[in-house]
Amino acid sequence: MATKSKTAVIIGSGAGGSMAALALAQSGRFDRITVLEKGPNYYQGLGRPNFSDMSVAFSNDEIKFGQRAGSGASSDSLDDPDVLLDPRSFRTSTGVAREFVGDVQSLPQLVGGGLTHADWKARRLRPADFRLKTLADQFGYNITNSTTVDWPISYDDLEPFYALAEQIIGVQGPAQLPAPFAPRRSGPYPMPPGVPQFVAKLITAGAEQVGLSPFPAPTGITSRPYRGRPACNDCGFDVGFACPIGAKSTPAVTALRDALLTGRVSLRPDSHVFRLNMGKGGREVESVAFLDEDGGSARRFEKREITAIREKGKLAGFGLLDSSDAADFNVGRAFRAAAQFLRNFGKFHGAAPQSVLALRASLAQGQEGSTGGLDYSLNRRG
Repeated sequence: MATKSKTAVIIGSGAGGSMAALALAQSGRFDRITVLEKGPNYYQGLGRPNFSDMSVAFSNDEIKFGQRAGSGASSDSLDDPDVLLDPRSFRTSTGVAREFVGDVQSLPQLVGGGLTHADWKARRLRPADFRLKTLADQFGYNITNSTTVDWPISYDDLEPFYALAEQIIGVQGPAQLPAPFAPRRSGPYPMPPGVPQFVAKLITAGAEQVGLSPFPAPTGITSRPYRGRPACNDCGFDVGFACPIGAKSTPAVTALRDALLTGRVSLRPDSHVFRLNMGKGGREVESVAFLDEDGGSARRFEKREITAIREKGKLAGFGLLDSSDAADFNVGRAFRAAAQFLRNFGKFHGAAPQSVLALRASLAQGQEGSTGGLDYSLNRRG
């Protein structure tokens, strides 16, 4: 009797989707894994064994990625969604369907996802970040009206996964972060820090003079040749630009490429998923409906045994995985952790301090933001 084929469909090829594709491919539990990506593929030859055989459409061109980005008035990337053809919606309450439609929190849509254009700081959460409710109570902060709770998993639960992801991605970082701020690590970073920007060296020296503890920021950029990829040439175009040589550890050239090389994964760019057809009870996906690159009639994946994993904005959401597909990881705890993370970490905000230096310090060379610090973190001993 023939064995029934088992298929996985992954929606989105960003950080979560690409890593899920690799994990499922290496598990050997699926005969076929298809990654559906709404955006285009700018990586020709991504699945070829020799990395140097791949060609990309990116370049260090401010005009190409800025003024000529698209029809949207505030588009700042070649692959931002068109605000007229593909608008995003926004609302402040679940009581309304939407309050605004148009150019809001736009994210690049392409193979590899929005992380393709990030400067790729690879910071780990600290143990204290998983128990903020306990720390707030301990230090007398009144957060009665907030949704903050302790995570159902701990840093120690995630540490092996942090370490594995850093190896797959290729992260550079210092041999040791300054105590007592750094979380426990089971091993060193795969690569040592690269060349810092000159302005970062100035800031580091000034911070040390006032008793702070700066350190080279862990970054998903190669400082040495790594698994066939070249070392960063310190061009200075990290933030907002895709890497034309593959030194930036974007999902496309790391986890997704590894997944394609297994031979079990196929990539379908320009494929817009518009509906998941659920079975009785709403717990299983019976089919996935999407428009392909031709924009013609809707195509469908219809399999009895199908797993759908969908990315949620910048963050990866856990899909409808059966417990047998999750190895030894507790799926229930993972679901609760994902829901808590999406609720309280759904939007990242950053500060932009400015300073006046007595000399010229160009930002045009070196890796963007190459110095970090944890001196002002809540509960530094945590």
